[in-house]
Amino acid sequence: MRNNEPEWAAAGSLASRTQVCDGKPLMYWTPKIASRCQLAIHRTASLWILLILLAWTGCATRQPASAPAARQSLPEAAATFDAAWDIINRTHYDTNFNGVNWRRVREELRPQAEAATSTEALRAVLEAMVHRLGQSHFGIIPSGPNLRATSPPPNISATNAPAPKPSPVATAEPERAAGDIGIELRLWKRQYLVSRAHTNSPAWQAGARPGWLLDKVNGVPAKSLAAGAKGYNRRHREEIAWAAMCELLKGAPGSRVELEFLDGQNRKVAITCERAPTAGAATKLGFLPTFYARLEKAHLRLSPNTRAGLIRFNIWMPSLSAALDQAIDEMRNEDGIIIDLRGNPGGQVTMVMGMSGHFLGDHYSLGALRTRDAVLHLTANPRLVDASGHSVPPFAGPVAILVDDCSFSASEIFAGGMQAIGRARVFGQSTAGMALPATVDTLPNGDRMVHAFGDFVAPNGTRWEGRGVIPDTATPRRRARLLAGHDDALEAAEAWIAAQKRHHTPPSPLAVIPPSAPTTNHLAAPATAPAARDASLPSAAEVLAKYVAACGGREALAKHHSMHFKGTVRLPAQGFNGQTEILQARPNKFLTRISFKSKLLDLRMTQGYDGKTGWMIDPTAGPMLMKGNSLSQLEDQADFEALFHDARLYQSMEITGQELFEGKPCYKMRSISKTGAESTEFFDVETGLIAGTISRQETILGSIPATTVLSDYRRFDGLLTPTRYTIKCIGFDIITVIESLEFDQVEDSVFALPPQIEGLLQKP
Repeated sequence: MRNNEPEWAAAGSLASRTQVCDGKPLMYWTPKIASRCQLAIHRTASLWILLILLAWTGCATRQPASAPAARQSLPEAAATFDAAWDIINRTHYDTNFNGVNWRRVREELRPQAEAATSTEALRAVLEAMVHRLGQSHFGIIPSGPNLRATSPPPNISATNAPAPKPSPVATAEPERAAGDIGIELRLWKRQYLVSRAHTNSPAWQAGARPGWLLDKVNGVPAKSLAAGAKGYNRRHREEIAWAAMCELLKGAPGSRVELEFLDGQNRKVAITCERAPTAGAATKLGFLPTFYARLEKAHLRLSPNTRAGLIRFNIWMPSLSAALDQAIDEMRNEDGIIIDLRGNPGGQVTMVMGMSGHFLGDHYSLGALRTRDAVLHLTANPRLVDASGHSVPPFAGPVAILVDDCSFSASEIFAGGMQAIGRARVFGQSTAGMALPATVDTLPNGDRMVHAFGDFVAPNGTRWEGRGVIPDTATPRRRARLLAGHDDALEAAEAWIAAQKRHHTPPSPLAVIPPSAPTTNHLAAPATAPAARDASLPSAAEVLAKYVAACGGREALAKHHSMHFKGTVRLPAQGFNGQTEILQARPNKFLTRISFKSKLLDLRMTQGYDGKTGWMIDPTAGPMLMKGNSLSQLEDQADFEALFHDARLYQSMEITGQELFEGKPCYKMRSISKTGAESTEFFDVETGLIAGTISRQETILGSIPATTVLSDYRRFDGLLTPTRYTIKCIGFDIITVIESLEFDQVEDSVFALPPQIEGLLQKP
């Protein structure tokens, strides 16, 4: 171990983990759906949650199966198979399904699912189905208290199926099993090499050292673990075997594990370790497993006059955002910063926006998430203020990023994006090549399916899926160097930073021109003459008059100067449950708060508009000012009179037809706001109320199409308003339920700009 290495027992130390995540969180939005004020709740709250999900790109490696379930009748087998097949059919970003005939896959495998007589057999069929795609971030998470991943699919009949990739299936650790021994393993020449033994960890105290080979665990030969990986290619067999070994090392704190190593002279060394509690803060998002988030930092002296900061963290989770920000703040005066992502499986990708912003003074693109319906740009958010709101410049010194073959997903996106724009140099081994955004859906039998819904493309057009990020400076894994106490990737990064300082070399120029924020709304309608109106249809004015009357008349809103909505936000398939509130005051002040708080999660977002400045504080990307289309939409929804479609807010409104919407006959109205945003609203022919909308949600990541269903209208002090909003977007449902509405209780001070936003408005 290096003399300046943080102690393993210190807060934030890293330990070997195989539980990797992969679901999909999404984060922010300033969406705008047609009925404006009335829809402010679901527009802002729900779409931000969707971004949390879409942004989750963690990756988990497959684990060995638990004991087969007892044979039983499976009446839900066909429904479970159909649901899994349909989810991928609706949400996979490639309508050609990576060259796989998806309908033929259903025809071939559905009879096998129907014939399944055990839960294990059904899961095997589901695994076989998703692996036909040959991509990462697909797999089945079994239901039950242990949530252990299933075994590799057996030889279910296949027709020239591509070699499957290991799925990003995570395993949840029951609290009783949250213990480990403090070593990290990597595969090396088909053997298990100790790449790191944390100082003061149980394994270190028992004598294990970097460079040793782990040969047996509780008498189980290491090489036998690869036997359960038949059906995979060589690389993925090794990854499965690696994950299986790491799983064997975990267990309840205080439990013992018998280990047999080969030391530096290849002598057998038997030791017994008592597992210690897993270091880090337990955190959980939705149905994803529990993760233990850890960060460590150190100040390295590279020479008498050169210093560098070192930051290691084990997963991209919101619970680490504040600690990462603080670590960067503490290192602003260093000559360089090293970010160690070796063994980091990924996580919430919106954190990449905030992390990269510490090193960039403009909104550079780090790549794009391409879904079937949208292209979402992952753009750095310049971090120009600290947590207290004081102005700070982005760190301008050299940045080194360390990666290896166990760096997945968000780690690959951050390292590859920073490399592509020339802002960082990457050291180590090529990454895993598993960089698809994914989410988790619950199936009828209670199991959960991880599935990718998008692709990721770097700023220079590179796809990292299947390729990985290739280091600028490759440092092959060498056992002899580990045995001698060296960390080649870290030492190469240190040498590079020292050379930059010694030769006064400025950071490499950015290779990609930053994308400018749009100044015109691409949703603006073309300047064409309106078509002749169908005389059998009512006019927009007539439809709106009926709608206003049904809601209680304009006087129901005119007598109030503020509104305070409170409610819940749910993504039932993914297990997300949160609270939301919207505060609004005349003439155009607006604030929304969203929180997901539980024993293992405290995630909050705030967005506001004070009549002049639109802003957002996101827990992962940091504080930001709204600009362009995002600001225009926030201005639209902040207007207190927007509920009843005040004419001054629109360029045009016209009834274009009558059709069914969610089974109800509705008048279809096309509206274009003053800012150019277009939407289609459906007014119930019978009641006059808005049944739903179709529009593109303009967000800080891009434009996303969404359908919103409004229902469960309730009257509050004479004002009739929907209390249930269901957004259908990119194949997912987000449900917002309004539980209360208070009038005229909002103090004006609530709209005051937070210190971080005030800091962003200060002149540099």
